[in-house]
Formats: sequence, structure tokens, C-alpha cells
Amino acid sequence: MSESTSTNEQPLTALWASHKRWLAKLLQLGALESKIWLTSSAQLLALMCGMLMLLTSAWLLTLAMVAVLLWQAGLPLVAVMALMVLLLLLSAVLVYGVIRLTLQRMDISRSLELLLHSQEDE
Repeated sequence: MSESTSTNEQPLTALWASHKRWLAKLLQLGALESKIWLTSSAQLLALMCGMLMLLTSAWLLTLAMVAVLLWQAGLPLVAVMALMVLLLLLSAVLVYGVIRLTLQRMDISRSLELLLHSQEDE
């Protein structure tokens, strides 16, 4: 009986060892993928910050160009500056609106409700 038991245990031990090696390789692959994603995400964030700086500079230079053109056209400097402040405030309000809309779409309550309803159905 002990020979029969030991012969049955050998394939199970080998199967368990192969599954442990497979799981270890799978976890290593997951760790490697997460490192790649983290590095790519950091690089993408840096590129987005650079793009934001360029776009902000371009917007301010455009406003400065319009201000100079209006001043050259004969508008008083105080009126030109007031108009530029109003344009900057309007653009800030528009960006704030986009941020609010994005934050509203990021609400997880719908996902949470779907998850809770699916758990209740089970």
C-alpha cells in the first residue's frame, strides 16, 4: 500500500511543482508589466506637463499679441489690459467647467451600484 501511495504522490508533487513554477513566472511577468506601465505613465505625465506649459505660453503670447494690436489700433492701454483680464477670466471659467464635467464623469457611484446589484443577484 505504501508503494501505491508513493507512486500516486510523485505525479501530484511534480504537478504541484510545475504549477508553482508557472505561477512564479506569471507573477514575475505581472511585476515586469507593472514596471513598464509605471515608467510609461511617468513619462507620459512629464510630456503632458511640457505640453501644458507650451500651450499656456502660446495662449499668453496670443493674448499679448492681440493686446499690442489693439493698443496700436488706438485703444487706451487701460481698456486693453481690462479686456485681456476678462479674456483670461473667461478662459479660466471654461477650463473650470471642463474640470467639473470630468470630475462628474469620474463618479464611481454607478460602478458601485452595478457591483452591489450583481452581488445581490448571486
